Parts: sequence; C-alpha cells; structure tokens
Amino acid sequence: MTPDRPEVAVRQLNPIFFGSGYQAPVTIGVAIRNPSKETIVITRVRLDAGPGMIEYSVRPAERIINETLAPEEAAATQINMTAWTNIARLHSVEPLALRAFVEFERAGQHYREIYLFRQVSE
Repeated sequence: MTPDRPEVAVRQLNPIFFGSGYQAPVTIGVAIRNPSKETIVITRVRLDAGPGMIEYSVRPAERIINETLAPEEAAATQINMTAWTNIARLHSVEPLALRAFVEFERAGQHYREIYLFRQVSE
C-alpha cells in the first residue's frame, strides 16, 4: 500500500431497478481526498464489481480525469454503470459491492491503488 494514498469514498446515487428487463442503469458518486503533504494528480478511476455479488453484477466502467489535488483538497466525480442480471423481474435487496482502481501521480511517480467497498449504499 502506498503511504498517504488518496482517500476514496463511493455512493450509489440511484436505486437499481430492473423492471421487466435484465439491465439497469446505476450512477456512482466517487469522492477522492488527498491526505498527503504533496500535490497529486488523479488520472483515472475505474469501478468494477466487487466480490460476493450473486443476484446481479455491474459491468466495469471508468473515467479518465486530470484532477490536481493540493494537500487536504478533495474532488468528486460520477461514473455511470450498467447493472445486469439473468433473473427475470429481479427486485434485489442485495447490496452493491464495488472495487475501485484509482491511478494518480505524485512527484513524477505513477501509482495505482485498489479499494474494496462491500456495501455501497444510497
């Protein structure tokens, strides 16, 4: 793990509703804070399904950004994803689990950190 790695929080911004279909849109809010004493540049955020998803899953999605964060500064973005299932008329109560891959640069070095969120809530 990288010392002083960015702090990342994710939040589901809309309910997942499949209706009579097998796919549903879901928007994820991603907040990133720089706790280090050096400026960093966030270059990419990728979200993927986390472990333990049984009734449904989400397709990977990413956002390429070029956000400079001074020490203690924060930024937020949204990533649109697609949830999918093979269960007809699913009305799931299973919480969304996500993995986040955050790429950033600090002092000329490139880093990639992985974060695990077992229960992403609205």
